[in-house]
Amino acid sequence: MTCIILSILIFYIGVDPISPHFVEVTKSAGIAFTHTNGADGAYHLPETLGAGGAFFDYDNDDNLDLFLVNSGSIHSTIANTPYKNVLYRNNGDGTFTDVTEQSNLDTLSGYNHGVVAADYDNDSDQDLYITSLGANHLYRNNGDGTFTDTTELSGIGSTLWSSSATFFDYDLD
Repeated sequence: MTCIILSILIFYIGVDPISPHFVEVTKSAGIAFTHTNGADGAYHLPETLGAGGAFFDYDNDDNLDLFLVNSGSIHSTIANTPYKNVLYRNNGDGTFTDVTEQSNLDTLSGYNHGVVAADYDNDSDQDLYITSLGANHLYRNNGDGTFTDTTELSGIGSTLWSSSATFFDYDLD
C-alpha cells in the first residue's frame, strides 16, 4: 500500500500546478470606478491607505450590491467634489447599475476611507457607516432604496481620523 501511495505522490510532484485564469469584467459589469487618493506630492499618511468597499444587499433582493468609498483631495471636505462614493445595485445578471444619486448617497463629503454595512436599527435593512479623515457618517437604510444621514441624531459623529469600523452586538439583544 505504501508503494502505491508513494508512486502516486512521485507522479504528482512532477506535474505543474494549474494556474488560475482571471478575466477582467469590471467594465462589462457596469462598474466604472477609480479610487482617487488625492496625492499631491506632500506625502500625507492618509494617501497611503487603500479605499474601502462593501458587498451588501441594500434593497433586500438577495443580490449583493456594492458600495465603493472614494477619498478625493485631502485638503477638501466639500460635498461637490468630483470624487464620489458609489453605490452599485446588482441587477442579478452579472451587471450593476449606479444608483448613488437615487439613494441619497451622492452628497457624502469628506476624505473617506472605509465602510461597514450592518442593520444597526434592527429593521431588516442594511445600513452604512463610512469612516473618514474627519467626520464619520452613519446612513440609515430607509427600505425604499434611499438612505438618510443619521450621524448627528445617533451621536456617533466622531471627527477623529478613522480608517475602518465594525458592528457587533455588545449586549446580545
